[in-house]
Amino acid sequence: MTPATHDIFYSTISSWQWVAHTQNDIWCRSMADATQLRYFLDNRQPASMGCVGYVRQKGPWKMLCIMGDCYRTTPSAKQVRDFYKNIPQLGFDIVEINLNSLYSPEYEVGMRLAGLLRPVGLFSTTLSKYINIQQPLSFDKSWQRNLKQCQQYELTFNAIEQPSQVDIQTYMQMHNEMIERKQFSGYLSQPQLTNLLKDPHFLLTTVTHQNNTIAGMVLYKENNNRAVSLYSVTTPEGRNLSASYWLYKETFTYLAQNSNVHTFDIGRLAPSIADKNSVFLFKNGIDGQTVQYNGEWLWCKKKWMPLALYFLKKYVWKRTQV
Repeated sequence: MTPATHDIFYSTISSWQWVAHTQNDIWCRSMADATQLRYFLDNRQPASMGCVGYVRQKGPWKMLCIMGDCYRTTPSAKQVRDFYKNIPQLGFDIVEINLNSLYSPEYEVGMRLAGLLRPVGLFSTTLSKYINIQQPLSFDKSWQRNLKQCQQYELTFNAIEQPSQVDIQTYMQMHNEMIERKQFSGYLSQPQLTNLLKDPHFLLTTVTHQNNTIAGMVLYKENNNRAVSLYSVTTPEGRNLSASYWLYKETFTYLAQNSNVHTFDIGRLAPSIADKNSVFLFKNGIDGQTVQYNGEWLWCKKKWMPLALYFLKKYVWKRTQV
């Protein structure tokens, strides 16, 4: 895990098998200031693994947060170990890693041999579902009922490859209404969304009813025939008209017919007994392959830090444990 420059990093990973959307250049520069970003490649010739992280100061602690990873081909346990083993020499008190690459026992072995452990508590689920959109879609009874209901409302689907500022503002109005209604903390800002949608990998899809936009989704099209849902919102009117069901179904159809996308990652699934289980039931109503990500990992300079970090996340920052 050796520091690299921005240009060398992105020229190196440009043709790799796996580059998480959270490693995309536009994404990283939208989520953190350029001065906070750090780029890493392994020492192999040619390089085979890499990642972008961003620096955070949490109280007296200097943290490196790594969201996602990149690799040329699926790495062995030795490759993973060799990449992460020199984390103690990077000069951080804490290194947090959250990976949305597909889970591999080899990957876990490598992480543990490099000295990383699972954190005391998990604050993001490792589950998702892959949907093959190049074959006929299969829905559960709830989805079938809601899709049938949609047909009577004359909903219109839109795939907006080059969104205008009006398109972005409309999406953000829906987004902000959802944030207020569900009492979420900061989620997505208009400047962030504007920057993301400048990159052709990102796509905005919407559903309108009588010229009113009532649902929308931001997704990322990866280089390896896969797309992933990043953000989705529905207005109160859209909920009454089951617009989210139409949005997903028509997004799948559009991608299958107008891109090289074969697999759609529905986004992280969080089954639970809490009220928000409705999100899981919605996403799980489409037939597909349930998968697991490599998930959260942690390295701390001091032994007491993992427990202290857990306390801060759960009781001070009010994050939801899963």
